[in-house]
Amino acid sequence: MEGLSTTTIFKLVEGFFKKLIDIRRKRLMEFHKIADILHGDPKKLKKYYVEPDCQEINPADRHDTDFLVSREPVLKKIEEFLNSKSIDIRGYNQLFILSDAGMGKTSLLAMLKMKHIYSVWFGNKDWVLKRLNKKELEEIETIPNKRDIILLLDALDEDPESYGRVKERLLEVLKATENFFKVIITCRTQFFPEAGENPFVQPGLIVLGGYICPAKYLSPFDAVKVDAYLKKRFLRHSFSATARIKFKKARELVEHIGSLRFRPMLLSYIDELMNSGIAQTQNEFRLYNAMVESWLIREEGRSNIPKEELLNACELLAKEMFFRGITDIPEEELDGLITVLSDLRYVKAIDIKGRSLLNRNSFGNYRFSHHSIQEFLVVKHFIENSSIKLRKKLPITLLMAQLLISTSRFKECRKYFEFDLNLFKQLFLFKRDTVIDTDYSGVSMKGANFRDIELSGANFDKSDMQVADFQGAKMDGSTWNEADLLGANFQGASLIGASFKKADLSWVDFRNSQLRDASLNDADLEGAMFRGANLKGVALNGALLYGADLQNTLIEVHALKHASWQGSNRQGVDLQRANVSEIVFNEADLQGANFREINLESARFEKADLSWADFKGANMK
Repeated sequence: MEGLSTTTIFKLVEGFFKKLIDIRRKRLMEFHKIADILHGDPKKLKKYYVEPDCQEINPADRHDTDFLVSREPVLKKIEEFLNSKSIDIRGYNQLFILSDAGMGKTSLLAMLKMKHIYSVWFGNKDWVLKRLNKKELEEIETIPNKRDIILLLDALDEDPESYGRVKERLLEVLKATENFFKVIITCRTQFFPEAGENPFVQPGLIVLGGYICPAKYLSPFDAVKVDAYLKKRFLRHSFSATARIKFKKARELVEHIGSLRFRPMLLSYIDELMNSGIAQTQNEFRLYNAMVESWLIREEGRSNIPKEELLNACELLAKEMFFRGITDIPEEELDGLITVLSDLRYVKAIDIKGRSLLNRNSFGNYRFSHHSIQEFLVVKHFIENSSIKLRKKLPITLLMAQLLISTSRFKECRKYFEFDLNLFKQLFLFKRDTVIDTDYSGVSMKGANFRDIELSGANFDKSDMQVADFQGAKMDGSTWNEADLLGANFQGASLIGASFKKADLSWVDFRNSQLRDASLNDADLEGAMFRGANLKGVALNGALLYGADLQNTLIEVHALKHASWQGSNRQGVDLQRANVSEIVFNEADLQGANFREINLESARFEKADLSWADFKGANMK
């Protein structure tokens, strides 16, 4: 620097430090934005973060140990997406990251933003991180130089503008963001509509309204990643005896909570779970309850407010926010609510410093540390107050439904919530091996797969289940009255004592099923297949059996009065080699029926129409 004056050197140094201060100020502002969206400390996230894998198939549709599912590190796939060349197909620059609640979607976007801040990842582009709502989308549309920006949009499923108009909102978001260089949108899997147009046409792609977008599902943690997280959490800076004891205790606890340990959000509350004294459970409701209880005890010690009052205040706040479809509430609105619901006053007394279930964003709005905590408190409130009267049903998320099921209060509280087809499908997968004795009357689930599921005692009255697959399912005592089951498959299913009164069972496959003591009165059984089925004690009064196949069935029915067995296409009902001893066919229409080699001992045919019926080789004693 020879030849430069002292003044010049001072100005250069001053300029350097000013630039450094500007960089630090800008970085601090970015960190505040990340903290707002993350509901926590970004530096703490960075310290403990374990990168998840991703896959092209929804994890909810496959078994946890399915080795055929290809998993890859999510940051690697995102880097490939960011490096991919633009092509003239709408949606190819808009990537969806999908998962269930608490699987790390928001944390992933926060880490992407920090990766850019610290290492200037794709430094020739600006990175914008937003949480979706009406205001943010309007601002996004006004951003200049979109081709130089990588846009990160979090929580599409929590956007209040999407309630009741999911598909429309999806298309609005895609249209508003299509001109950016690249866009990454996180969303719960359940959010996507499945009625009519199915957006999941093939693995790895979402097709909706002319957009073809790449999509990845976040994979649940495996045992290796769980262990990596616990080591970062408890052994990162210390291998002392105390740290090793805490690590061992945490490892023992997560082993006891089964597959729920693979959900990062629950792992992040490992301290609360250990402090709660919970020994072992694979029940989601109990785990969330233990976390909240641990926080309440700690908060009670700080504020001297009884934990029962704190819990009631949090439940009321969660319920009010849920009713409004919001995830945060301004202080002035909270003050207004307190004038109506005085118990909410305890919310303002909560110490929101440190690790709290409640916190405030940079605008001062109150919110829960994770949306799933808010959902848990809503479910808990309805369970504890099941006599609440509502004017209309409320929306429900998959996690909320899972929490209800895990308390065995699903049937009692279902009346409060509006269910859709996609949610029902995922619910059945969630509890495939557990009895869900509940009410599904009136639902529409055409073509749904319920193989080997346990649904004993369930109510499917007036439901639409055309061509649904129930092979091997156990549904004893279930009711399907007036349901539409055209072409459904019940092969090998157990339907003992089930009721199908006035149901449309045309071309249904009941082969080798157990229908003992079931009621099929007034049902339409045209073309139905019963070969090998057990129909002992079944009621078929007034049933239509045009062309039904009952070969090799066990039918010891005692009342078929007024039943119509008229044959179709000249072939008629096929009862060849069936056991129908002591059956009553009084006044039945049996035109063209096939009774070859059948046991008709003591059968009665008073006033029955037996035109063109075939009794060759039948036992007519």
